Amino acid sequence: MNTNSSNRNHRIQSIGTQTIGGDLPVVIQSMVVHQASDTDAVVDEIIRLYESGCPIIRLAIPSQKEAENLKEIKLQLNEKGFEIPLVADIHFTPKAAIIAANYVEKVRINPGNFADKKKFESLNYSDDEYQIELFRIEKELIPFIDICKEKNRAVRIGVNQGSLSDRVLSYFGDTVEGMVASAKEYIEIFEKHDFHNISISLKSSNPKIMIEANRKFQEWQIKRKLTYPLHIGVTEAGEGEDGRIKSALGIGTLLSQGIGDTIRVSLTEDPENEIPVAKYLAENFSRKDYIKLYPMNRQTDQKPLVLFDNRNNKTPNQKEDLELFDTIIDDQSALFELEISDMGKNDRFNRSTPLMLKCKASDSYLEIRKALIKIRASGFSNLIFLWKQYDLPKEELLLHAAIDFGAVILEGLADGICIRSIELSPKEIAQLSLDILQATGKRISKTEFISCPSCGRTLFNLQETTKKIKEKTAHLDGLKIGIMGCIVNGPGEMSDADYGYVGSGKGKISLYKNLELVRKNVPEKEAVEALIYLIKENGDWREP
Repeated sequence: MNTNSSNRNHRIQSIGTQTIGGDLPVVIQSMVVHQASDTDAVVDEIIRLYESGCPIIRLAIPSQKEAENLKEIKLQLNEKGFEIPLVADIHFTPKAAIIAANYVEKVRINPGNFADKKKFESLNYSDDEYQIELFRIEKELIPFIDICKEKNRAVRIGVNQGSLSDRVLSYFGDTVEGMVASAKEYIEIFEKHDFHNISISLKSSNPKIMIEANRKFQEWQIKRKLTYPLHIGVTEAGEGEDGRIKSALGIGTLLSQGIGDTIRVSLTEDPENEIPVAKYLAENFSRKDYIKLYPMNRQTDQKPLVLFDNRNNKTPNQKEDLELFDTIIDDQSALFELEISDMGKNDRFNRSTPLMLKCKASDSYLEIRKALIKIRASGFSNLIFLWKQYDLPKEELLLHAAIDFGAVILEGLADGICIRSIELSPKEIAQLSLDILQATGKRISKTEFISCPSCGRTLFNLQETTKKIKEKTAHLDGLKIGIMGCIVNGPGEMSDADYGYVGSGKGKISLYKNLELVRKNVPEKEAVEALIYLIKENGDWREP
């Protein structure tokens, strides 16, 4: 179903020389890893990112000192002939946001900690008391709004599930509704003061929550016939193929629906590595006409299965590789097979055997989803397996497969996946299939790592540390470990993690068991071994 956009007021955001929103193409963003006080390093990194194809670049601004140095950063960029829109990323320090607005084109503020606290305290509010809190927040926002109006600056209201305020968590719980409410509260304050040069983001390290939050928020925007640009991304996606799969699942699924005006792929790697992935997603999945989806969230206890089609297979089959799959499809397989293209010819689905829905390479995620919903709506209650053939190199295949298979698994529409590719061996197909299911959270087959991209708030080598922790703990199937550069989103984003490794200062690390802070300010050199000891101490360790 298409939503008629002609009856809506599409707000366009101006960020210096860059414009986003409306019918404009999706724009890529990224973030520098150097501290904003290190002027030369930051300027060089900004230029490298810009020349790699990233037109909007964000910097972590943890204090007023770094905010003041934005003046020098902009000066050096201008002297080198670069007019690049910069975004100051602010947490906890409203004064730094006001200073930053004097120098850069855009300021990102977090409703969870701009005028609120994050101490994981449970608070009780009546409706009237909650409204008083909103008046207090409005009062604290007014000086920032005033300077942004005066300087013609842009603002991003950036909500993170991991840093929802104690106020919102106490009133709404750790929910999608709480994320949406957090954004709406700030939007209404900005609108009240006649400031509209805003964009919004609702992020989570969990693709399912991130997708649901953005869909719910966009529906709210559609209903009020006023849409602000949306920046989308999966936070703490990790590195390598896992980070790319998780990012594609969240970002690509929303872009396919027409949700998203700017994107950032957050990888625990050099930021330049994010740009090719973001470009590919923007070029291959974005659409500007919003598609309202019939809601579907089928509940099932069935663990999604991984299938291998052994018919006419051109890849040599090793017995040990085929043992990686739950089911092998051969000529004797008792499956009712149906091509998407034959859906109109065969609406009476065979209910006595599981169904294999076969897709062509050209069938999009939305077409696959529509077919699955039609089958489910017919009353079909048996297992449905999804089959698709790809003729793509691996780095592109995994992005497409993450969206095609992962998104429908998230909603419970399919019960198993079957990836066909002459580019991949059976072993590689099995691993990719399991990695996609891992990203959905519907089937955990290895250690889950939630690791953030580094930024100017990170005071240790995040990439190197993540690799060390992975090397030592990757065999702990089913365990979830958070590796965070700082406390901004750290404890919150890893709230469902079993263990957490979070930067707490220069060369200092804090260790968590769930949300409980167990050890504080552990020297960095000792912290990885201290994490392993903590896992052993709690009985979750086993030898490789």
